[in-house]
Amino acid sequence: LGHHIASMVVWPASIYFDWVARYVVIMLSYECTSLLLTLLWVINAAGFKKSMAYKLTGLIFTVSFVVLRMVGAIPQLIAMYRMPPWSREVEYKAQPGGIHPLSWFWCMSLVLPHLLNLFWGVKVVQGALNLLLGGKKKEKKKD
Repeated sequence: LGHHIASMVVWPASIYFDWVARYVVIMLSYECTSLLLTLLWVINAAGFKKSMAYKLTGLIFTVSFVVLRMVGAIPQLIAMYRMPPWSREVEYKAQPGGIHPLSWFWCMSLVLPHLLNLFWGVKVVQGALNLLLGGKKKEKKKD
């Protein structure tokens, strides 16, 4: 929830100042996978977790999450490494005199969604493998 609130604060500023908007648009496109996640929740809540619809939606969700959010992050991270948008030098090349005194700080927030996607992506892949390979959750040992 916190990252969605932060996005609502940071991203409009990027559009207003016309700064790092391309990163924002790409990250917004990642949200299309959230529709599949919601559909998975609905199927599960309806009691059809063992159905083919659940498995198929889960597979599509997992593949789209990995391709869009994890593999798709690589070109963005490379671009940020080659020309870091939080660099004053890059900012002054784009807008002589600078954009905003805190633009470097807001630009650094562009890395956070990628870290969150990596964290959740590992969990998504683990869940999919668990489902495909028939693994079970570890039970706590009783002492």
